[in-house]
Amino acid sequence: MSIKEMNMKMKFAFLSLAGMIALAGCTVYLPTPPGMSSTEVSPNVQIVGTVEGESQSSNVFGFGPFGDHSLRAALQDALSKRGGDALINVSIDQSSTSFGPFYRVNRTMVMGTAVKYMK
Repeated sequence: MSIKEMNMKMKFAFLSLAGMIALAGCTVYLPTPPGMSSTEVSPNVQIVGTVEGESQSSNVFGFGPFGDHSLRAALQDALSKRGGDALINVSIDQSSTSFGPFYRVNRTMVMGTAVKYMK
């Protein structure tokens, strides 16, 4: 095998590996905080209905975050949809999706039952 053939094989192997790395996006599972649940509702609470809320942020080329993917922002989004004061039977989902070092999206979703406090 000549040096030229070896160089061509090395270039092909390197470019193939670089191409696979560049095209491979990855999703990272982040463990969620423990879900909260309530089976009893006090008499001074009115159930409004089920709601979902989401918050997200993104990073571009390592700069950011642009946006707010906090749990507080997701809760505020959920409560604003039905006008509730609090959530019960809450489920939380957090995810992070990356496309190499170029772009990353972090999302927090909450689902639960909105309640309103009676005065």
